[in-house]
Amino acid sequence: MATDFASYLAKPGMKKGQEYPMVQTYPELASGSSTEPRFSGEPGEDATNFVRTIQKIAFAQGRRRDDDWQADYAVTCLAGSAMRWYCDLEDDKRLSWSDLRRSLLQRFPLAPAPTPPPAAPPPPMPVSGPFSKPPKSKAPVGLGLTHNTAQGLRSIHFYEITKPFYSFTNSSMHKVRFDGKVYPTSEHLFQSLKFLEHEPMLAERIRVIGKQPEMARREAHRFSSEVREDWREVRIHMMEQVVLFKFYQHPALKAELLATGDAELVLDSDAEDAFWGNGADGKGCNELGKALMKLRSHLRSRPATE
Repeated sequence: MATDFASYLAKPGMKKGQEYPMVQTYPELASGSSTEPRFSGEPGEDATNFVRTIQKIAFAQGRRRDDDWQADYAVTCLAGSAMRWYCDLEDDKRLSWSDLRRSLLQRFPLAPAPTPPPAAPPPPMPVSGPFSKPPKSKAPVGLGLTHNTAQGLRSIHFYEITKPFYSFTNSSMHKVRFDGKVYPTSEHLFQSLKFLEHEPMLAERIRVIGKQPEMARREAHRFSSEVREDWREVRIHMMEQVVLFKFYQHPALKAELLATGDAELVLDSDAEDAFWGNGADGKGCNELGKALMKLRSHLRSRPATE
């Protein structure tokens, strides 16, 4: 059995007609099915999801969905052959999903989409110094306490959806616009940033995976091996940038944050998160709380009209 896909396609007797059954079995796939692909990243992915995923790569690189499924016939045939080759390999010779995807794209590059004019990059958020101001957008009202009731508190703990200041969490349903795209929550944006520079398709997948922030977290966790290598070094900076965009785009949240006065802001997380929150013993790093307090200090130094 050929251990690389190119050799498999070139083997004697491999004719174009042999790829027909895949199209005949799954004609709806080439017609532009809107179902999101699901795959586990382990050997044994079913043919339907494999084809959808390969097609998604094609669509993202310039091919358009068409009511006439024959418009993407070649892509579907290629995916069918790839799936057959992949399943015929012995277990110890199977590539990981990431390696297989890269191999396919290197061996069979698809026509790239027309290059649009470069978009202006979002303003970077420095680790120290003045913050950059992102654009504003309409927003739901915050869920915390009023200015009068929040002032004077020594510490404010937030985490539960039924309690005040839940809007300070990344799970609150406040959309965030970043680099020309809208993310359902700041959690979606934060998780996408793990892949945005080197795996933009994965970042986009996380952005559109669903409205609930937990879906974005789970999807990012499934691809933990693909996270940018320096994530541990840049993650705090990224979180600071995420909360910057969120609070500047939602004036009600900005007012709510300023209303906390000098109170210590603490993400009252559970045992699973002693980095962004205070952890089970209350001695965690509380990095999200620190990012919010840093933003609060910045907001105080800016004109109230911003």
